[in-house]
Amino acid sequence: MIIRKLLLTKIFFLFFLINTSVFSESCNTPSLEQNFTLIIPCVTVENTAYSTRLLYQSNSAYSWQWDGQLNPISCTNELQNCVEVNNMDLSFPLLDIEGKNYTAKLQHAPEIGESVWRYQSHTAKIIDLSLPTQQAAIDEIDTYMTEFVANNKVPGATLSIAKGNQVIYNKAFGVSNVDTQKATTTDTLFHIGSTNKAITSFLIAILVDEKVLSWDTKVQDIYSNFVLSNAEYASQITIRQLLDMTSGLPRDLNNEPTNGARGLLENLGDLQLIGAPGNQYEYSNLSVSMAAYFAVLAKKKSDNGQLTESDLDNLHADYEQLLKEKVLEPLAMKNTYLYVDEARNTGLMSHSHQLQDNRFIVSESVDNRIDVLAPSGGLKSSVNDMIKYMITEAQQGITKQGHRLVSEANMAVRQTLSVGVAADNDYGLGLEIKTLKNDIRYIGHDGSYDDFNSLVSIYPDQKVSFILLVNGDSEGILDMTGGELENKIAEVVNAL
Repeated sequence: MIIRKLLLTKIFFLFFLINTSVFSESCNTPSLEQNFTLIIPCVTVENTAYSTRLLYQSNSAYSWQWDGQLNPISCTNELQNCVEVNNMDLSFPLLDIEGKNYTAKLQHAPEIGESVWRYQSHTAKIIDLSLPTQQAAIDEIDTYMTEFVANNKVPGATLSIAKGNQVIYNKAFGVSNVDTQKATTTDTLFHIGSTNKAITSFLIAILVDEKVLSWDTKVQDIYSNFVLSNAEYASQITIRQLLDMTSGLPRDLNNEPTNGARGLLENLGDLQLIGAPGNQYEYSNLSVSMAAYFAVLAKKKSDNGQLTESDLDNLHADYEQLLKEKVLEPLAMKNTYLYVDEARNTGLMSHSHQLQDNRFIVSESVDNRIDVLAPSGGLKSSVNDMIKYMITEAQQGITKQGHRLVSEANMAVRQTLSVGVAADNDYGLGLEIKTLKNDIRYIGHDGSYDDFNSLVSIYPDQKVSFILLVNGDSEGILDMTGGELENKIAEVVNAL
């Protein structure tokens, strides 16, 4: 059987009084059960606790119906007695069935002199429990993605979803080049954009575990020659403030430095700051990139006892090497690259696309081999690689293979709202943290660069994570990565 549209016939419900001391497990059971029995979590009516069951119907289907009318209920227990609900409304907790949210209410209806079931939902359908709940949820996500591509809203995309340490969905859609119609695969490389910020934060967490630095280390304690236009501010900025966007540094550079990341560091004194450290939030590629470079310098200082001027010469390459050593290699992310020419030499790199006259065209890349802001958004990767990282995020630092790479304590620091104005802007350390509809907790980050878009997301309570990579840029795609997909998956996440 499959899920079909709701039958336009009234279905009445059996209401069973159940003693919770005998059926205590029922109170904690998920709402959707095997053996064709649906159990709503325990409720209390006039100090008595009950569970309710919607039983299998003779037409071989479950039917829940809301037709706007008052439907009398048949209620009974072993003694054939009805529950008394006197002049009160009883709302059951939110019920999730195959990814759709339903509310069932037991209400007193004085107009007809009895209690009635009112069933309300934003969707109406017959529920067939022969279809696995997880598969139904996956099918709904797959339909969303397939339709998104079929409706020409994106040239190509890849999506991978994991539950715990198991990948439960991994699929490619569309093409990597609209001119050649080369198909996208789960090994296709995409520019991941600002989702790189989360990985940079992850790298720094490893260094904090190793006591190379702390979240609250002042950057002048790492590199004493660090200067800003305001000397007092320069002495206050910490690694935490660089990662949670409260450092006072502006979003981007005024001009590209001529001598790479060293020039970036040495020219910070020419920038106009937006405010005192810790007092103002400003989403900043510059801020996260500086956190990465100071972490590199802290590692050099820890290894060698001091810094020399030559330690500033190759900060970009040193960041890449440290990222490989501490993150990419331990996670077996063998198909992830900081340098764009290396990514293209694999033959797996997707082209980027722009929407023009309602159709996608290949766009000219602006990605360069040396990008001084690379730690905030320079990586090129595939969903097959990125889901390994996402599993480790969702498992609070434990890899897919069961090895702890980052301490639970420092993962928690990253995945918790930072303090003050950062928290007011839903930001942790390189991660966005918020609550979606239906009180689903969410941790993630989106990315957009070079006409590529990406989204990494975790639902920590369900231990579900996903990575989306898209090779185009448009208003519709930004809607998808800016909330539409994360909310779509939130609708079904309890079933995954």
